[in-house]
Amino acid sequence: MNCPIKISVVIPSKNRAHTLPTCLESVLNQSFPPAEVIIVDDGSTDDTEKVVKKYKDYGVLYVPLPEGHGGAQAARNYGVQIASHEWIAFQDSDDLWLKNKLLMQIEALREKNFDRKIVVHANGLKKLGSTGTELPICIRLTEGQCFEQLLLNPGPMFQALLASKDAILSAGGLDDNCPSHQEWDTAIRLSRNCEFVHIQEPVFIWNWHEGETISKDLKRSIVGFNYIVNRYKNDIIKHCGYQKFRKMKIKVFIQACHINYWV
Repeated sequence: MNCPIKISVVIPSKNRAHTLPTCLESVLNQSFPPAEVIIVDDGSTDDTEKVVKKYKDYGVLYVPLPEGHGGAQAARNYGVQIASHEWIAFQDSDDLWLKNKLLMQIEALREKNFDRKIVVHANGLKKLGSTGTELPICIRLTEGQCFEQLLLNPGPMFQALLASKDAILSAGGLDDNCPSHQEWDTAIRLSRNCEFVHIQEPVFIWNWHEGETISKDLKRSIVGFNYIVNRYKNDIIKHCGYQKFRKMKIKVFIQACHINYWV
């Protein structure tokens, strides 16, 4: 396939030596393979380095986060900074890509003349670890100029996000301090200056497995939701109205009361 662009894949990882092989194989076996895969190790204490270095001949780089530990957003930021190519795809170290993921996104970019202000994302599947059942992830349609929409509602997930390095850096990178809903904050940042394309087909599998994850931490989720609402308070009021902002704050309050936790 004749394609004028190259893609670097950034994967933050912490103590995921047991899931990285299947994750990496799904990335490397794409029908349109990436030019580079960067595993940014966020202070792992398992065999992550040993596992990743088995794939060095396939263009996979093992890079420890310089500060040793900084969280997934810091790891993603570092991966973006050192990436060799102009387009960045994100993946999580315990999830999988479907075979035509990048190919479908490349075709979507081609229709937009590979404009660096285009962000492409897509739907996915949620796989239940206990049964292996795959369920569609209902991602709200996020298409075109969608800054106002994203101020009020989450949208793309990292596993399907493809954006230019220029767009990410122009948006100020990713927020290292965002405690949860990190992909929501990232999408808001990108949507200030970028147009979104939403592929209406699943391109990844989100493995819903046993163990601790941000997505299962309800208290952290509430704190992150509140963080984003407060961070974009002025934008929400300006573009969506004070009543929308108030409604979002009430939602935070109700969620906090539900688990007996005050934000």
